[in-house]
Amino acid sequence: MKVCLVTEELAGFQGSGGIGAAFYELALLLAKDPKNKVDILYCSVGEISAQLQNKMVALLKEKQINLSFLRAQAFVHPVDSIEGRAYAVYQTLKGESYDTIHFHDYKALGFYCFSSKKQGLAFGSSNLVLQMHGPTVWTTAINQSMYHEEGHLKLDHMERQCARDADYVVSPSQYLLDFLKEKADYSFPKKTCVIQNLGSVLVDELSMFSEISVERECNKVNEIVLFARHEDRKGFVKFCDAIDKLKDKILKNGVKVTFLGKFGQINGKHSGIYLANRAKSWNFQLSIYTDMHRNEAVKYLSANKNSLIVIPSEENSPYTVLEALLLNKAFITSSKGGAKELINKDTWQDCLADTDTNYDLTDKIASWIDSPKNVPLLSKTHKQIEDCWQLFHKKILAQKPEAAITTTQPLVTVGITHYERPDKLFDALDSIIQQTYNNIEIIVVDDGSKSESASQALNEIKGMFDGTQHRLIIQENAYLGAARNTVAKNAKGDYLCFLDDDDIAFPYLIEKLVKSIQYSKSDIVNCLNLFMDLSERENAIFQLEKYQQKVSYLPLGGPLSLACQENILGAATALIRKEFFDKVGGYTEDRGVGHEDYEFFFRALQMKGEIRILPEPLYLYEVGRPSMISNTSAFQNFDRVVSKIDPNLQPNACLDYIRLTVGKQARNLQAQRVEHSIAQTDFSDLALPIQRGDVWQHDEVRKQLVTYAIKIGAINAAKAFGEKSADLTFSVTKIKTEKNMQFRVLLVNKKYRELLSSLISFSIVKESHFLKVLKYYKAIFADEECHKQLGINDFNQLAKSLKPYYEGLAIEAQAARALKLKDEYETALNRLLQRDESEYLAMHSDVAAAVQNGDFKSGLLHFKSFGKKEGRVGFSNVASIDKEYLHASMESALNKMIAPQITSSKQSSKWTKFLNR
Repeated sequence: MKVCLVTEELAGFQGSGGIGAAFYELALLLAKDPKNKVDILYCSVGEISAQLQNKMVALLKEKQINLSFLRAQAFVHPVDSIEGRAYAVYQTLKGESYDTIHFHDYKALGFYCFSSKKQGLAFGSSNLVLQMHGPTVWTTAINQSMYHEEGHLKLDHMERQCARDADYVVSPSQYLLDFLKEKADYSFPKKTCVIQNLGSVLVDELSMFSEISVERECNKVNEIVLFARHEDRKGFVKFCDAIDKLKDKILKNGVKVTFLGKFGQINGKHSGIYLANRAKSWNFQLSIYTDMHRNEAVKYLSANKNSLIVIPSEENSPYTVLEALLLNKAFITSSKGGAKELINKDTWQDCLADTDTNYDLTDKIASWIDSPKNVPLLSKTHKQIEDCWQLFHKKILAQKPEAAITTTQPLVTVGITHYERPDKLFDALDSIIQQTYNNIEIIVVDDGSKSESASQALNEIKGMFDGTQHRLIIQENAYLGAARNTVAKNAKGDYLCFLDDDDIAFPYLIEKLVKSIQYSKSDIVNCLNLFMDLSERENAIFQLEKYQQKVSYLPLGGPLSLACQENILGAATALIRKEFFDKVGGYTEDRGVGHEDYEFFFRALQMKGEIRILPEPLYLYEVGRPSMISNTSAFQNFDRVVSKIDPNLQPNACLDYIRLTVGKQARNLQAQRVEHSIAQTDFSDLALPIQRGDVWQHDEVRKQLVTYAIKIGAINAAKAFGEKSADLTFSVTKIKTEKNMQFRVLLVNKKYRELLSSLISFSIVKESHFLKVLKYYKAIFADEECHKQLGINDFNQLAKSLKPYYEGLAIEAQAARALKLKDEYETALNRLLQRDESEYLAMHSDVAAAVQNGDFKSGLLHFKSFGKKEGRVGFSNVASIDKEYLHASMESALNKMIAPQITSSKQSSKWTKFLNR
């Protein structure tokens, strides 16, 4: 079997989501069978370096997969449009003989491929499969957003037509099919089925670099992981709300919170800025990883057997949930959407949450923290899913392609309208005479030409037509609409096709159009053209079939909601059923105004006519000179179209256009509001460049967020943003290499105040780095002269400058000791001891209860007497700075507290009871 998978995403390369994982898994599964030849056509959004391309090709070749890259620039200009990429896919694949070709719904890469098969043009022996992963209309609804770009309406139209035209549709969930049918008016072919996404290859790969837990019970949760991109629809805000409510429980139980997903926008705000502000009151351990690809993320998740994964969004069939199931991980996900179809019903109770409420997600997370539970199970094993996909392809191969319909050769009337261009008229006429389709009548309508050269040419044409079925009609000048109506009134053909007198038809124009309209049963079939600059005209005609040019105009045949604003329906040369032409009412006959063909197609679509686009250039369209369009009013031209809008015919199309207009306004308003609100806050100079995208490279964004989080007092967020990238941390080596000369000069010249200022100006990220800096430059504080210049005020300045970076107690103590400030040193240590006491009680609820009941006077007393022996952790901050001070404090506490306790029989009984707990 020869299979091709066409995808915009591919797991392990660039940014990849569920689509990339699904296509990667399927390719690897099919490639396991040596009888299969598996190709991937990778349609990357951004440019890929030659080095990365070679790496990707080599890696997949080892897995018996051939990888190629879409070269859109070879077929279309410009290359960055959604229709341009779909056309390039068609041109790339149309000559190939695949048994099966897979496309994903999102971005409609198969639009022209599906349509061309419906027109009998290509892929007659191939089965075209559309995999449903979440089209634009679903994504917008789940995001509770609105279309706010014209491209959204185009995509929606293209994705819908792909679903209608596909030979087979496969969805990983019944949920998505039901949603699209019931809420989005989608139509699917009879051969539509549900097969869950594959995960078997993932399991094989994971076993190579990590150990998958075989235990069904999750022991006490020590980490909560949001496994999702930073987006509204991914439940980001709902997760943060739950964490806010649980922050005391999280801190008390020593649970870490991790955000595992790429940056995005939350209510229009950059998620990094949003997260920094949310995290200001979070005192628990926090990690933020925003640059892991799929394999890295899965490896991270599998490394901790006691982490709880949270996936709180309504999804189709999320790979994040499938991966959690395959890894035998504890997780919570939304009870809405298709995720629950992946999970065994018997295990729904603990892992499904109603994320629309304010409490269910919080309660579910709290429940996992409080007590161990069994992890959820798959509804189907990965082996069963693998068998389903294998069986699906076997059934496809067993199905014989539908027999080609028998086409006839109905009479086609070709109308050529002419005005004062006799030389070009002969070229256009000759191109029709040379057609490979035989049953044609030609009607030339001269629209009031007065020149002698035109009269001579028309007389010559009249002589040519005498004795044939072709005709010449001469009328007073009435403009193009009237001239084409004259053709239609005199036509004997079942179909009409119009050609302007300055355009040149390829020999197969009519043959292909007739075949298309009979196969597709459309009312109108339009086609593509190649722009022919006036300066290239003679050369183009001389080598007509060899003329090379990229396609510059790609009509779509809809949607009606956008057709009033942009001609997405095609140029005038199209094949129209004569009966339907009369039903629409022909062309309007406005004088001095253009867009008559555009307006006709608009009215045809408004009357629910089907317009197909044949994705081949079938004629040359002359450009490079003043035209009727350029010489008429753009306002009048578009008003000609807009004035024909009838909301009663298709009210939903009108509503879609209104929604688009309002969506644009809402997007702009939200962006303005967010930017304004950020501009009013402190440190907006750090946040605004991130929000506006002026700072956009990943490491630079994180580095800026570190500084921003520090300034607003979100210390844990600052540490988390700086955790992964080496560029964001300070090392002694870096200071030596970059600052050594500066410090040496200042030391030699005894400019201690400048030295201190320079030290303070460092962008310190972690406490430990600053301590290393102090140690490395201890000469500053050892010099007697230094103590004369640097007094208590300078020390306070140093401590004050450090506090925005972290709580600063350990730093205060270390700096005070270095500056030989005894009183300040003991004060800082006492405050640090109090913090350690609070943390110890928060980590050990039984000790906190004993202190509250009066069994112990302090956590320090318990730690000295029992905690260390029991292996409990505590008071490490004070110990890291001054173990002797900690020991002395403990001894002092014992002398003051133990004696009174053990002399009381009542207290003694409590003591014994506590020891025997």
